[in-house]
Amino acid sequence: MNIQNNTPFLTFQGYDARPLKALCMTTVRGGIADELAKIGKKVGFDVYVANDEFLKKVPLKSKKIIFQTFRNWAQDMAVISPNKEVIGRSEDFRYREVLKEFLRKDSSMIISAPPGGNIFYLKDFDNKEILLVGSNNKHIGEDPVSFKELYGRSFEDTYGIKKFDFVPQMDFHIDLFLRPLDKKRILVADDSLTIKALENSIEKLNEAIKNTNLNLIKKMHLMYSKMHLKAQLRMFKNNVSTNRRAQVDLVTSQLEGNGYSVYRVPGRLYSLYASDKDLVHTVTKDKKGDLVYITNKSKLDTDCHLDNKYVKGLDLGIEKAFVKSLSPFIKEENIYFVSGENYAVSELLTRYYGGIHCLVTEIPK
Repeated sequence: MNIQNNTPFLTFQGYDARPLKALCMTTVRGGIADELAKIGKKVGFDVYVANDEFLKKVPLKSKKIIFQTFRNWAQDMAVISPNKEVIGRSEDFRYREVLKEFLRKDSSMIISAPPGGNIFYLKDFDNKEILLVGSNNKHIGEDPVSFKELYGRSFEDTYGIKKFDFVPQMDFHIDLFLRPLDKKRILVADDSLTIKALENSIEKLNEAIKNTNLNLIKKMHLMYSKMHLKAQLRMFKNNVSTNRRAQVDLVTSQLEGNGYSVYRVPGRLYSLYASDKDLVHTVTKDKKGDLVYITNKSKLDTDCHLDNKYVKGLDLGIEKAFVKSLSPFIKEENIYFVSGENYAVSELLTRYYGGIHCLVTEIPK
């Protein structure tokens, strides 16, 4: 097996916002890996791409990897525990083997895990590890006797921690609607804030259209954008009203009851047949210790023509609203929206229900 790096044993620092050593991926499709590698060069982490024979550092010429032997979702296939064990499912054996070689550690194979998108490792104020878990997998901590009988080892040994906190499922994985920062601060998607951001954009377009000094071409562009935004808003409101999963108030109250500080943000866009969720992301810290946020670039702004020269100056769109919501925590220059070539990330979101965080196994320093 050809592992092209000199990675030492890791000192585990968790999956909330602490420095990353690397992001490991299984695909170079659409230039996303190269885009992440450019961000990593600035922030301080490397990006690697694996198939069943090797793991290679990016940037690379994608043509050198002729085929992809794994599915896209690296984080769901394998996560790294505080014991530096590779946790994943039996059908993803080869990917876990590649990661074991990367870590240079002979760890046991753990196959009793929920998907990596439904868990987050983070630290409590006493510096002890917590596993934040979606309630779909609540059984892992509620019945330790049955767990050991089923999997042959305790859940504490499996996950390398003693404390579990559970969160209601606003979606099938918790990384589709929340993300820990640090110090038990958590961002949670609030659909009402997304609606407000879209409504504010429509209102600004209305005000601009009323300007009597506008030439006809600019006015037509503004009206065209307004028409598309209103259509998106109608669809989004309908989907929110028919959503039968857990609501943000329940998620917030349960997290706050467990001692977390919850901050609501816009950024979850979905339809009946597709997902375009901005909270599928990676959070880390750069070389100076500042928070860095890496997420998917939403295609909504482009689809609604908010990025053309006639509309761009009006400060509209979900992306700008999302950046403003993060301003108390993260500098604007430390927020990265990854699109790939021809919005490759949007295809992953809409066709395969996953984004940046799903595409990577996070390797903490």
